[in-house]
Amino acid sequence: TTFTVTGQVPNVTIDVDELIEFENVFIGDQSEKTVTIKNTGLATLALSNMSSNSEEFQIVNELVNLPAGATFNLPITFVPNTVGSRNGIVTISSNDPDMPLIEIIVNGLGVAPPVAVLPAVVSSTLERNQTGTVTVELRNDGLTPLQYVFDSPIVPAPNSPVFIANLEPIQGVVAAESSRVLTFTLDATGLVAGTYLNQITVSSNAPDKSTSAVVLELEVLPIVEVARFDLINADTDEVLGTLTEGAVIDLANFANNSFNIVAVPGGVNLGSVVFDFNGVENFRTENVAPYALAGDISGNYKPLALPFGFNTVTANAYTGSNATGTQGTGLTVNFEVIDTVTPYVTDFVLVNADTDTVIGPLTEGMVINTTELGTANLNIIAATGVAPVGIVAFDLNGVKNYRTERAAPYTLAGDLGDDFRAIQFPEGANTLTARPGSPDTPRIFGEPFTVNFEVVSTPAALTIASVSPNPTGGMTNFVVKNHKGGQLEAYLVNLLGTMVLDAEAITIDANGNGSIDMSNLQEGTYILTATAPSGSAQAYIVKN
Repeated sequence: TTFTVTGQVPNVTIDVDELIEFENVFIGDQSEKTVTIKNTGLATLALSNMSSNSEEFQIVNELVNLPAGATFNLPITFVPNTVGSRNGIVTISSNDPDMPLIEIIVNGLGVAPPVAVLPAVVSSTLERNQTGTVTVELRNDGLTPLQYVFDSPIVPAPNSPVFIANLEPIQGVVAAESSRVLTFTLDATGLVAGTYLNQITVSSNAPDKSTSAVVLELEVLPIVEVARFDLINADTDEVLGTLTEGAVIDLANFANNSFNIVAVPGGVNLGSVVFDFNGVENFRTENVAPYALAGDISGNYKPLALPFGFNTVTANAYTGSNATGTQGTGLTVNFEVIDTVTPYVTDFVLVNADTDTVIGPLTEGMVINTTELGTANLNIIAATGVAPVGIVAFDLNGVKNYRTERAAPYTLAGDLGDDFRAIQFPEGANTLTARPGSPDTPRIFGEPFTVNFEVVSTPAALTIASVSPNPTGGMTNFVVKNHKGGQLEAYLVNLLGTMVLDAEAITIDANGNGSIDMSNLQEGTYILTATAPSGSAQAYIVKN
């Protein structure tokens, strides 16, 4: 028996309405949407022809057979070539007896794109160790806004470190037919003289240049600088080596304390070098190489006796002679001078013999005001270096061997343990010399250490040390310093000299702490005067 089944036919369906709308698409760019075709019938669906009546809406025409229940995705690509609204019809032909032809209307808007324009290379110049900025213009020659993002800098050339320190703004929008100036911060710190390249990549919504790049070329110029210090034996004019930070010079290794220090330039000739030495600014200026701390005559170095203890030498570099032109990079080195064999005195220490406390170092040219110290009973310690010391002989104001000390602490007036005996120096100029000797016999005496100082007994001037708050709207406080006793008063006048608050209206105690209520005074500037038997002091107070 034979059965014939009829009524099995294909049935075509699509997952969209008969209108497909594309978003705005830049000219030169494209956008794609997909139509899903499904065979919901019982027989094979033959797609015999798929076509578009517009070249701006593109599809791929192919023969497709879909079994029952199968689907096929048809991509439609919108590629506008003209600005404005674009329309087309996509036609799908099949063997569906009920719907052999399906027409889909497609619509999209072609938009004029942004056009990103960047310079290929931007060059800049910096001196070594300097920072600076360079600007780059990002131009949009298109008719729609340009959206951009800058990526991190990369190094396109070997041995070129990243020198772009900052970029602002890193992202943003450039209006149509407009431009934006971008600022790059460049840092040449630590870079030697030469040319370096960094590249910045820019991503944007411009279809012709979704990514583009600009190369920053940095030329680092050499600068005047002091690269190092050379230590010189001034007796032999021999370079002993580089004087480095924290170096220790032991005079026991040398016949004499006879040295010089040369500032060596770093690759570029210097116009001049100005030396500072142990706190003395402009100790010496050198205009011709070799740039020597103590000077030279055609390479014959003049001697300099280096002080015992810690020393600091600074060399400031300039492009012109006599510290003119541009100041370059200087150099400072701290070093110590010792003697492990010959005894020496490093400094004098001033002591209050009443309290047995250290006042501080006694330095060359120092003025000692016994009134300010509150006592004239003093003592002086000779501090010695690392070499063994057995004796220190003191000379005072022309008196040879004024005192000899054979045990530490080596004091001018003597001591009993921690109890310092007192000496009262004559007012005026004084000269103290200490001559250290070794503990062995025959004794080896080191270089004498001498300090000139002055002793006075001048009362410190009365001063108004502070006024707070100032300006004030009401109550303010003040402190009077160097009040040595006796009645202390204060009064307030305006700038015309008229008294506005007398002594009875101003509170002030015996220690100089005072307060004023200025809330009832007019706005303006006033003069506060404090008086005592030792003198008077003034300060300005502003009432607001």
